Amino acid sequence: MDEEGEMVKHSCSKLPNPAWVRIKHGKYKGDIAQVFNSDLPNDLVAVLVPLRDFPYPMSRGSRSLLDPSRLPNRDAVSNINHGDEVIGCKYKGERYYMGLLLHNFHHDHLERVVCPHINDIELHLRSGWDKSFLESTVVAFSMQFLHAGDWARIIKGDLSSEVGKVTSTDHTVGSATLDLNLSGH
Repeated sequence: MDEEGEMVKHSCSKLPNPAWVRIKHGKYKGDIAQVFNSDLPNDLVAVLVPLRDFPYPMSRGSRSLLDPSRLPNRDAVSNINHGDEVIGCKYKGERYYMGLLLHNFHHDHLERVVCPHINDIELHLRSGWDKSFLESTVVAFSMQFLHAGDWARIIKGDLSSEVGKVTSTDHTVGSATLDLNLSGH
């Protein structure tokens, strides 16, 4: 029974990949990060987060993406490839994906964020890492501002480009019901 309890506890505490988390402790406290891998041992979770410490001169307190062209010893840089595409680099033991730092945090130091504010993920958006996840985050963030009576344009599917009036919304699942006029009906 202890085994089952431990398995249930682990399955409930495991973060989905991808997901957004807020860092609760340390240098990155308050920052929003993207879950990269939640299957690490010892309850560690690998996340992608904008840098706070840079391997080149930057103003104190800066938050930014890594600029590989500014690395002081270019010979010590190796690429991280996915197929033929370069998706990041390794430098002095650190891994950077599209300019975001890959960093491990204990699960207890992370708090799940379902729909972060767009300003909190600006650097993630600029990085372009996992574009489909970023796009779904932007849509979910935007959806919370839709209310009955608003006009909305469908952006995907068979009815893309159609415009309709919002009749209801369900922000818990990110959906809206539209009243459409299709060919006079």
